[in-house]
Amino acid sequence: MLWDKVRKTIDHHHLLDKGDRLIVGVSGGVDSMVLLHLLNTYRQQYAFSLIVAHVNHGLRPKESEKEAKLVQKESERLGLPYEYGHFNVKEYQKIGGFSPQDGARRIRFHFLNSLLKKHEANKIALGHNADDQVETVLLKLIRGAGLKGLKGMLPIREGKIIRPLLEVWREEIESFAREMGIPYLLDSSNLSENYLRNRIRLHLVPWIEKEYQSNFREIVLRTSAILRAENDYLEKGAEE
Repeated sequence: MLWDKVRKTIDHHHLLDKGDRLIVGVSGGVDSMVLLHLLNTYRQQYAFSLIVAHVNHGLRPKESEKEAKLVQKESERLGLPYEYGHFNVKEYQKIGGFSPQDGARRIRFHFLNSLLKKHEANKIALGHNADDQVETVLLKLIRGAGLKGLKGMLPIREGKIIRPLLEVWREEIESFAREMGIPYLLDSSNLSENYLRNRIRLHLVPWIEKEYQSNFREIVLRTSAILRAENDYLEKGAEE
């Protein structure tokens, strides 16, 4: 069951401590909406407080408005504080020379970090899953990366950014949302082939699984965990 699998990830990587104040980034998509409901369920067990944060990047006006309303409605239904940030990513990326995705990521983290100070919170929870991890590792490999890049995203980074869903697959999350009746919206940009990450997810991974290795995703995920452990060992040795 997803409840137990995510709780195992939380305990194994020490993602939560008693008294934590969490900012949870919720886009309105299935990953972050499931994360919101799981964390809300865990609140009593782990004795932490939760603040919901939603960022409108200004890239998909009609969809973004629906997403913001959905996240706000769910936050109110669950009795959780809700924070909303509206930004112009297109203008920001032109000024900084960033890609749309990089610009959106920078703005999103800036907003989430500002909420840490505002609410005197100490952690940010994000909804990245195992499929996101596989795509990240492959993206790094294609662009060229060393051990540090190929270890992928960390379950906990800098002691404050946590990813409780990093060891569960997207289909598990979607199935859980259907079973529990958790509402969510689809981001149309996830289907755009203008982005390399999307092409990896929509074409490369399915092709490799069909033609070469049926459990390719599991292998990449396991490899990233091995590389993460090796990188940690080398860094500790270097410090000593």
